[in-house]
Amino acid sequence: MKHYPVIVVGAGPAGSTCAYHLARQKVEVLILDQARMPRLKACGGGFPEKTRALYPFDLSPVLETTVQSATISLQPQRKIFLQRPEGMGYMVMRDKFDALLVEQAKAQGSHFHPEEKCLSIQAEPNRWLVRTDRDTYAADFLVGADGVPSRIARQLGLMRSFDRYGVAIGAELRVSDQQLARQGAGVTFDFHHVPKGYAWIFPKADHLSVGVFSTLTKPGNVKAALRAFIEKEENLRGFQEMFYCRGHLMPRGGVYHRLVTEGALLVGDAAAMTDPFFGEGIYYAARSGILAGQAIVRAMRENHRRLESYDQEIYRTLVRDFWWARFFNFCFYRFPRLSYPIVQHSSYLQELVLDVNSGKLSYQECVLRVIFLSPYWAFKGAKGPAE
Repeated sequence: MKHYPVIVVGAGPAGSTCAYHLARQKVEVLILDQARMPRLKACGGGFPEKTRALYPFDLSPVLETTVQSATISLQPQRKIFLQRPEGMGYMVMRDKFDALLVEQAKAQGSHFHPEEKCLSIQAEPNRWLVRTDRDTYAADFLVGADGVPSRIARQLGLMRSFDRYGVAIGAELRVSDQQLARQGAGVTFDFHHVPKGYAWIFPKADHLSVGVFSTLTKPGNVKAALRAFIEKEENLRGFQEMFYCRGHLMPRGGVYHRLVTEGALLVGDAAAMTDPFFGEGIYYAARSGILAGQAIVRAMRENHRRLESYDQEIYRTLVRDFWWARFFNFCFYRFPRLSYPIVQHSSYLQELVLDVNSGKLSYQECVLRVIFLSPYWAFKGAKGPAE
């Protein structure tokens, strides 16, 4: 039976980033994934600037578009147009991005077994046994990066209830050259198309990504909502080809739960590391992967298998800010007659939200500024101080 110091189950951004950082510290890692790389993945592909800063290698080969503008619809026939010529972030296709991360992890010395499905795990004294559809391996440490719902989380006894998940469906559309040019380097968000969520259009190099996301566990027929959105939007109507379409659960971060047991931990979507408002997960997957690698290296150096430091660091750096994001989410959707006009008319608040997404502000800082300025907006027609 082959033994590895660390086995990572799942080769998405969380798992591959964790493996990359472990391998840089000369830790032998095996990455298991049931798919063959590259493979398409249900994901809008939004890639904030703060995510790019996490990686010490060049990501430009997989950056499809630099986003320079956003069109936001909060109410029918009313749109907000925001522009940042220097860029609001990037767009990636997950097949190319995930494949690049795996190659970088392999370049550092990680082993990668594609098309090998993890069937079960078993705890033994001071090690884990990992049984796949091909073989059985032993490991000192186990990283669950297998997405949502996570088989590893369930087998570790860290499974969460489904009332903490939203629902999304995304598609990749080939459109005409005119439609692609009209969309340009801008993203589209429509917040009145689905209950407590939004529909989106994200520009890629040669096509458009489109989808709907709701923070509700049972938002209704999301397939019908997607079809209606495509038919409504001029840049989508009459598309040439839909070459990928899939629905999926979206974990909503901000609910505290244990992410570790002795010698094992969860990262990425398996750990509900997703922005509760925007649904963005690539940044938080990468951050959790980095923190997991650091915790495992620390435990190895101290000759034990306790990983509580990872739990504590995730709580301190990510989960606490998710609480503020959930509060922002609650106020935004619970009081639309108040929140929508404020966002509609306040360029200051619009810039705050962009700064949160780019990483310049935390949700806590954003919410506290909104609370401080709410009386001003209420009595001055929702005008921000810069106006």
